[in-house]
Amino acid sequence: MAVINVLPSDGKVIDEGPVGCSVDVCNDDFRFLDVGLPPEILRLKDAGYLSQAIEACDRLLAQDPDPSLAACVRAERYRMLETPLHFSVSRDRAIAMIREEWPEFTEEQFDDLIDRKRIDWRFIDGELFVLDNFLDSLRVYPKEVPGMRPDFYGRNSTARRDAQGDGVTKRIGSRHYA
Repeated sequence: MAVINVLPSDGKVIDEGPVGCSVDVCNDDFRFLDVGLPPEILRLKDAGYLSQAIEACDRLLAQDPDPSLAACVRAERYRMLETPLHFSVSRDRAIAMIREEWPEFTEEQFDDLIDRKRIDWRFIDGELFVLDNFLDSLRVYPKEVPGMRPDFYGRNSTARRDAQGDGVTKRIGSRHYA
């Protein structure tokens, strides 16, 4: 049985390369990530100017560089194409989403959660974006986001069990088990 993937951006069926990758990159290319991008492309990527960095990758690849550099550039180019698909929630939208559950939530609290690495983010074309599933990630830290609903349905959630409150708890080592 073959795995067939469709890239959402162009609707093309992909049956080569890593799952979901375009045919311009293959699994072996990712082995060369340690080669590193040329400084001018790396600066664009790090600053979040992904469109310009991708264009610079295309120009470099058109010059037929050393095979190991070409492999690294193809893999990094793919990663830059994927980043906006995952980091798709703007700062303003993220704050609004939290305030839907916790109206008193402040921008300072948002910045604090970023500083404490509770919210993963990237700059994309000069704007801060967070992961599309950031709310689920925040629920892992209920003491740090006390105004948000607990995760009753998450795969690793104990909130539903704890909410039942049957009063029967066993102590095993330093942990409590219901």
